[in-house]
This record gives sequence, structure tokens and C-alpha cells, in this order.
Amino acid sequence: MATHRQHYVPQMYLKNFASNKMCHVLDMHGSVRQRSIKSICYEDDTYELTTVDGAVCNENTFEKMFGQLENIYEPFITELISTLDSNKSLKAFLIRDKNRESLIMFMVSMLLRNPIVFGQTQEAGRKCGIEWTKAQSRNNAILHNASLLEGWSKKLHKTHKIVVLKNISDVDFVTGSFPCAIMSTDENGDTTRGTLVLSPRYMVFLIDKKIREFKEDSVVPVNTFVVDEYNAKIIGNKANKYVISRDKETLMRYKDMWERRRDE
Repeated sequence: MATHRQHYVPQMYLKNFASNKMCHVLDMHGSVRQRSIKSICYEDDTYELTTVDGAVCNENTFEKMFGQLENIYEPFITELISTLDSNKSLKAFLIRDKNRESLIMFMVSMLLRNPIVFGQTQEAGRKCGIEWTKAQSRNNAILHNASLLEGWSKKLHKTHKIVVLKNISDVDFVTGSFPCAIMSTDENGDTTRGTLVLSPRYMVFLIDKKIREFKEDSVVPVNTFVVDEYNAKIIGNKANKYVISRDKETLMRYKDMWERRRDE
């Protein structure tokens, strides 16, 4: 049976922000509600290619591809969080079993599989003088991004280092419907900093090796001030349709900030 409810933020990731598969969500109306991870961050048939007349072709091909990747990523992410929780060496973990490559590919996949990125393809075509329909641009984006995943990941593996921020404050990191973000680029448009909140306690940084600010494979403890700063970036990112946390109190802390962004 075909899967129509297709999560662009996988449930294996969202469960890190949930208790018994239930999380708290701050939506565009400013309401904080408890939701199951199954009921958020999905669109019907979001990864389906369609013909000119709207018929689906190669049903569930990309949904199955992402599902297979998630089966690989889930135990890996669980082990990474366990390694960080027990204060074991991040570097020792990353050099084993191609774990560094796996973490980078997971981050890239979280970016490329999001429909927000799909929507940018139509505008890119228009700038080149090509008028694609929404369906055509979606097809192009799905095919292009799927082919880009491995190559971009390999490039970042050569040029970027991994740093983890460890939250030692009483305030959780939050995440959103667009959890992986490019924080900055250079003059050529290449990514210099990318981030992914891994859990309420950990945020992963992917940083250009030319930037000397952090030591490669380091775990950096951060306080409430830094957690607030990065949560504000997530809330300020208009690609996020809602903000997600494991508890209501964290979201209430940022509710006014979220409503100001919404009303801009």
C-alpha cells in the first residue's frame, strides 16, 4: 500500500523532542498545543513525481529512499547522542565506521528533502527565463536534490569541520519545521556555517575549516544566553511554520518573539 502522508522532517528525528511520541508545537496562530510527532511536519505526496496531467509516476520511489536512509540514520543518531551524554570522545566516534560522513549526509538530507527548498526551484527557473509550472518545478527539485545529496555531502566532508554545542542550561534547544539551516555563506555563495539542532541538549555545527573560531570535533558547553541566541535564530527563520519543543514552558518563553516575527 502506498504511503501518502510523507514526513519532510522524519519522525526518527522528531522523537528526540518528544515524550512518548508527543511533543509541544507553537503554531502560526500563537497557540501552544501538544501534538503527536506523526501529525506534524508532513505533506501528502510531497515526494511524488507527476505527469503533465497530474498523474503520479514511480509511486513512493523517493519516500522509500528517504525511509531507507532513516533506518540507517536512526541508530546512528541515537548512538551519537549517547556518546555525547556520557562525555565520550566525539572525535573517536566520528572517525569510526564513516560516522563523520553519515552525520554530514544526515544534515544535508534534512535540508534537501524539505518542501521549502523545493519551492525555490520555480523562482530559480524564472530568473533563467524558464517558466515552469509548480508541478514541473517540484519534479525538477525532487530529482535534482536527490542527485545532489551524495556529492554535496562529500564536498562538505572535505571542506568543513564538525563542532557540537552542548546545552548545560535549564532552557532547551527548540527545533522547527525547517530544522537544518545555512547560517552564513561566502562571496561565492558556498556554505560557511550550517546548523542542525540534534536534541534539546545538542546542536551540531558544520563550519568551514578556514574559520578558526572552533576546534574541529570539539564539544563546546553553552549557557542560557547562547541557547536563547540560537533559539531566536530558529524562531526568526521564516522557513519555519512552527516551533517544536519537548515541553510547553520552553515554547511559552519564546511566544512573544514568535508572534512578533509572524506579524512582520
